[in-house]
Amino acid sequence: MSSTRTALPDSALADLLSRAADGDVRAFGELYDATCAAAWRLELCRHGNRDAAAKAVRRRYATAWRHAAAQPASGRSPQGWLLSLVPDREAS
Repeated sequence: MSSTRTALPDSALADLLSRAADGDVRAFGELYDATCAAAWRLELCRHGNRDAAAKAVRRRYATAWRHAAAQPASGRSPQGWLLSLVPDREAS
């Protein structure tokens, strides 16, 4: 679960989140590709095993999909917002 893509600037990530908030699945996929390595590292450190980390990453991105429109008001960078989300428990 690693990414070989170059990190995108905050402005590009914000644009992808904005488009995702409007239902753009392709934009959300691009956001995932650009940020999944950081989310994976965070969850692997938090959970200590790959299965739990993978489940937590899925929940994190499901939560991000549902709440993408809230990112601008958070005052956080797009990636900071994503990594600070508390994933919804019901998302898998």
